[in-house]
Amino acid sequence: MRTGLAMGAAAALAVLAGCSAGADTSAAEAGVAEFRQMLAAGRLADIYRTSAPEMQGATSEAQLTQLLSAVRDRLGEFQSADRAGWHWNNNNGVTLVTLNYNSRYAAGEAEERFVYRVGGGSAALAGYNISSMALITNVAPQPVQQIHATPTPAPDKQP
Repeated sequence: MRTGLAMGAAAALAVLAGCSAGADTSAAEAGVAEFRQMLAAGRLADIYRTSAPEMQGATSEAQLTQLLSAVRDRLGEFQSADRAGWHWNNNNGVTLVTLNYNSRYAAGEAEERFVYRVGGGSAALAGYNISSMALITNVAPQPVQQIHATPTPAPDKQP
């Protein structure tokens, strides 16, 4: 009898966790969409300011904005992504959802991993990793420098 009760309780917990994982994953996916919108708009500091304590403890605002600037400058506009995998973890009341994507940008492809801390139906970026050969090898366009030359008058020739 006790075994049946324990198994029933375990099954109920598994069902509840499954429901929570689905809702948490949806919140994380919404977080990724918001991240991409802020990246496209150049709101790099906002990405940092709205990130989870895990992100802010691991990197500074200057470091994250430098990385994200390189992503914008070297990879260009985000085109599309296919989700390559996900992971849901709840440990001591902290829920983390990891989403992996194979992403396409205007100037190359990338593998991206987003980690979101989820709670109360919202998600905050707790980690971001990007792996892209184009990010390493593409050179960011340099601003064009305008050179203004004033012609030097020819010296007077005396016969």
